[in-house]
Amino acid sequence: MINFDKLSRTDREYFYSLPYLIQRKIVSSELNITCREDMQRYFTNIVR
Repeated sequence: MINFDKLSRTDREYFYSLPYLIQRKIVSSELNITCREDMQRYFTNIVR
């Protein structure tokens, strides 16, 4: 699950720039996502 408290402002901006369906997948994931790099890795894996 994404931890919005640990995200920087730029990380949150990146999150909100993603397509809505990707945002929903990130929020509902069981992964511990705490930074932009985590989101990018997750996004790359689900796009494959």
